Amino acid sequence: MECVNYLHHKQICHRDLKPQNIMFLNDEPNSIIKIIDYGYSFNFMIKKEDLNEVLGTPYYMAPELFSGKYNEKCDLWSIGVMMYYSICLNYPFNGKNRE
Repeated sequence: MECVNYLHHKQICHRDLKPQNIMFLNDEPNSIIKIIDYGYSFNFMIKKEDLNEVLGTPYYMAPELFSGKYNEKCDLWSIGVMMYYSICLNYPFNGKNRE
């Protein structure tokens, strides 16, 4: 959450948060967490507009992404899905495709 808070403070929306994009700096018990893969990220400081592209990994995508108008809060949905999965060992919503 601290990493995402930092990104959002800098007005950056990651748009593809998932376990595969979260890494530890080293093998130490209190290692620093790093977020990687900024290929879909968006900086609101550079472009002041609504986000409208449907991007990301379907299991972790917020519903508003499909509406064509969303903001950085979609990253919080992705964190919620990761937390849900870590507790229940399955996804809150399943499907074979985005539809």
